Amino acid sequence: MPFPKYHVLENHDMDKGSKADIQKLWGINKRYYDFDLNGWKFIVVDMNNIKKDGQYIPYANANFYVNGSMRSWPDPEQLEWLDETLEKTNLPVLIYTHQPFAPPSAATSTTTGTVRSPALTIFVLTVLLISGKMASLGHTRMHFLPLWKSRAAG
Repeated sequence: MPFPKYHVLENHDMDKGSKADIQKLWGINKRYYDFDLNGWKFIVVDMNNIKKDGQYIPYANANFYVNGSMRSWPDPEQLEWLDETLEKTNLPVLIYTHQPFAPPSAATSTTTGTVRSPALTIFVLTVLLISGKMASLGHTRMHFLPLWKSRAAG
């Protein structure tokens, strides 16, 4: 079919290989990227890294079966790119990840602690954050700022 396709990497893609392996298999040029479509900015984020002792280790060969606080981190290079991308747009934004940026409650053991992204937490450009692990279309907050407000919407 003549439709564009956009992939979001998820942890089990790396059960038996690396990110590079799955990117080659699916024809994914970049593990995180953005595109504009019909007046919206779409952002795809790769949260498939382990954070251990200040180092970011890409998921590969099912190495992500570790303490929940160590899983699902975007690397610093990607967060810098995300901040720059969010600051440059006036469009409403949809962010796609497989894992959420922050757990829905302190009791959650399946995701990371809080991700620090200045543009995401200060500008709050996001209209909707879609995660393969948690899709919440109700009243969602991150750092006490609502995710439903868009700078483009006023």
